[in-house]
Amino acid sequence: MISFQRLVEVDGQWFLFLWVNRSHIKLGRVLSWSQTQSNKLESTTTTCFSTSIRGTATKSYAKFRSTQNTLPFNMGKVVYECSWTLDPSKKSVVDEYVVLRKLGKGGQGKTDVVQRRRDQKVLVRKVQKKYRMHGNIPEEMHILENILSPHPCLVEFDHSNYVEDNNSLVLYFESCEGGDLSDYIPDQDFVSEDFIWSVFIQLADALAFLHHGYDRKARDPYTPPRGWQPIIHRDVKPANVFLRYKVSKDYPKPNVVLGDFGLATLRQVTGDCGTDIWVGPELESNRITAKSDVWGLGAIIHALAHGKGPVGPPPKAWRYGKYDWREAPEARKPVLMPLFYSGKLNGNMMDCLKKDPDNRISSDSLVRHLQEDKPRKTKSKKRAW
Repeated sequence: MISFQRLVEVDGQWFLFLWVNRSHIKLGRVLSWSQTQSNKLESTTTTCFSTSIRGTATKSYAKFRSTQNTLPFNMGKVVYECSWTLDPSKKSVVDEYVVLRKLGKGGQGKTDVVQRRRDQKVLVRKVQKKYRMHGNIPEEMHILENILSPHPCLVEFDHSNYVEDNNSLVLYFESCEGGDLSDYIPDQDFVSEDFIWSVFIQLADALAFLHHGYDRKARDPYTPPRGWQPIIHRDVKPANVFLRYKVSKDYPKPNVVLGDFGLATLRQVTGDCGTDIWVGPELESNRITAKSDVWGLGAIIHALAHGKGPVGPPPKAWRYGKYDWREAPEARKPVLMPLFYSGKLNGNMMDCLKKDPDNRISSDSLVRHLQEDKPRKTKSKKRAW
């Protein structure tokens, strides 16, 4: 397997990149390096190194050559470049991780909780076999590596590995101990208003950052980070909202993050996409936009208040199947919150669930409304969450 490695300079810092058969893996920032008389790399100290790759590469350096070419995505000046043949008997990148538990497996891939051997860090690893492409790399990888900046309300991305030969995309994220929000959807009981406000505000912050680059905690909230582009998530639902910690006496309020960017796109208008019961009436017209993400958020709040989303059961006169009903605009029947929830909380939820996307609130306006309306103390009945 022919591979090559590049040492690049970006704004006075060095970064090491590994490519395996045109598959891009970013290894980390180089803290120090030196060059021998034979034009080989003598020593390299880096952060975010995979030990198996490091062990293979540093023992197999061919001669370096200078070049003025740039890396893909126009990042940095190439200082040195080398190529080598990886020994197939060496452990792969995946073998550098111990599987702690399996989270799920389906037609598109599998998800596991793993522990990295070199630093014992626990991560979630998602292996995908089906994905959309952006140029010569998967679109999700492109968004996570090159577009999306870190945000406290978005799941923390660690790194990715795309192997073109076996059509495999491997993504690594932070492991969230509290599971996903679907575990907190009530069956018969209710969720406290404090809990709902907290989830509402954090997810609105996440969407406003994705859609508009708006960050209310930044020095200039309306100025997006450098390189920012608008992103539509297209699959906002409880199963894609993760809690960093389990709700308990030590962590009474949820710390939630929006994750799973498998359907995310840079296109501002797309066709049918997402999980039907969490998508607005525009699903039938095949016109999914950022406002569809806002509906998904409203549907999550609806589920926390009622135990189910805003899609009601089919009437007796419905002659088609249940899946046809779930896609029908008339199936979307949002219900006002029970009276023990505040009117302002209910009003913000209903703003997200307006059937006409043109009349539906935008995510950045929603953030401002929630900050204005959230009471300092709520009077709803108490519960563990």
